[in-house]
Amino acid sequence: MLREKRLLHTDQDNALIFEDVPTSRYEETKKYYLNLAKTVNDLPHSCGFVYCPGEMMASNPKWCLSLKEWKMQFTEWILEPKALSILHCTVFFDYRPIYGLALLAQELTAHILEIVEGQKIFLSHFAKSAAETPAPLTFFRDIIMVERSGEYKNQFDIKWRAITPLIDAARVLTLQHRVVEIRNTCQRFQELQSLLKRRFQLAYF
Repeated sequence: MLREKRLLHTDQDNALIFEDVPTSRYEETKKYYLNLAKTVNDLPHSCGFVYCPGEMMASNPKWCLSLKEWKMQFTEWILEPKALSILHCTVFFDYRPIYGLALLAQELTAHILEIVEGQKIFLSHFAKSAAETPAPLTFFRDIIMVERSGEYKNQFDIKWRAITPLIDAARVLTLQHRVVEIRNTCQRFQELQSLLKRRFQLAYF
């Protein structure tokens, strides 16, 4: 579960990371973890936590990878920030370990921070993507109460219009400031506020 604030009405978003193994054992190891992941995904689905429509789940071979493969995947997303890469980053950058060897996630996080360091092009693409989420305001700053077309026509899509821009902004800013241990959006803004206060005090005195 991402960002530690999911409610009951949600689909699944998860992935699996396993230790690097010799090439001779890779296929066997991956097959084992894919079978495990299928069981793990099937159980919540039977309880109402439906499968992810985009198949962003550990039972998908694309998201059941070794530590080395995950490092390569994040490196590709960061160094080649295409539209699809940015989309994947908005999902996978909020990962947090929920079971197993937490050191694998910690090593992956350290790798991500090392790659992101100095990558202003990636951060600018990431920020641009966050800023493109439409706000619920008209040109005259009036609130748009309903959607004009699409699945939620004549309804107010609070997730897309109000919550998503805040989530995206917090994600970009905390990544820029190397705050990776916090995934909850409210806590991210609180930490950013604390960072700003500390920097202001240092500059003032």
